[in-house]
Amino acid sequence: MKTPLLCFFATLLLTSPALAQRPVSLYPDIVPVRTPDDLRRVALPHTTLSSVVVNEAEGSVRITAVVTHPPATDRVTVWVALPLKNWNGRFMGNGGGGFNGGSANSLRGPVAQGFATAATDTGHEGGSGAFALNANGRLNWQEIRDNAYLASTR
Repeated sequence: MKTPLLCFFATLLLTSPALAQRPVSLYPDIVPVRTPDDLRRVALPHTTLSSVVVNEAEGSVRITAVVTHPPATDRVTVWVALPLKNWNGRFMGNGGGGFNGGSANSLRGPVAQGFATAATDTGHEGGSGAFALNANGRLNWQEIRDNAYLASTR
């Protein structure tokens, strides 16, 4: 009896209109410390910045990067969106479920709410687990590590 009642109240709380509202901006007057041109020149080990663009429609700077883990030949795509104004002081990571990673599109909602946000493709495209086997049908440990750990924590 207690479990259904708790589920009811949790659902009621999580679907509350107050939670659907944009979080209060902790830093309404803050301006970015670096310009998009400055961000293009950032150098990180084993990382290539594919693009740094201002998305006027959503008021953000969008960054796409590819991270590798030498000597492995893997590639992990990382998408970042940083609000240009009204940052709420928070970061929200995004991703999919199962074998699905995130996507560039998954950043729209959080950045519209003032979050700095990011997602990765976990080292592979699509939602199947086919990445876990190499062409010989053996376990592809680097891709498994990417999906389970490296692509989401580094």
